[in-house]
Amino acid sequence: MSKIRLDLRSKTPEEKATLAHTHHDGPFGASAFAATAVPTQAELDAAADAVDTALSGVEAAKAALKNKQQLRDQKEQELDELLSRRAKFCEAVSGGDSALLTAWGFELTSDPLPIGPLTAPQNLKPEMGEMAGTIDLSWKAVRGADSYVVECSPHVVPRTWSVVKIASKPAYSVPGLTSGQTYAFRVRATGPAGDGPNSDEAIKMAP
Repeated sequence: MSKIRLDLRSKTPEEKATLAHTHHDGPFGASAFAATAVPTQAELDAAADAVDTALSGVEAAKAALKNKQQLRDQKEQELDELLSRRAKFCEAVSGGDSALLTAWGFELTSDPLPIGPLTAPQNLKPEMGEMAGTIDLSWKAVRGADSYVVECSPHVVPRTWSVVKIASKPAYSVPGLTSGQTYAFRVRATGPAGDGPNSDEAIKMAP
């Protein structure tokens, strides 16, 4: 014997109301069972109509809420601008006095934590460049570094180091080398507190 699969949990309120209304309009409504159906069609229609009315109220409430949220966002943006202007004014007239700014009800930004001593750059790698007499250097960035001092020396003892570049990034192509000659390279980071230690040397023949 077959059984009806209502699956009410997966149906939307709209789908349930439609089923209640249309079920009686089909063959069932023309059958002999319609007159004695439980519940009555009047009860089903009334309940479905109540759901439809409630749904209309929900949609109206959603539209009203959306409008209110948009108005709130607009007013919040206006307040943000005014507060920013007031904060700049207070910073200017107080000369940045932390006690005054705090007394006036503002939170203050924290001073950045000290980074500590710079470390030596790691993984210094020399590669032959595309141009003759050029070596491409790369290394791992050092936290807190503003720039890097790149030094080069012929591969002789003692070394005769010379600065070839103050690089802003952890990479540099050293030009003007003599093809076929071997060179040593090293790098150190520099920051507000001065230079860090040198990296390990890297050796490479210029192409």
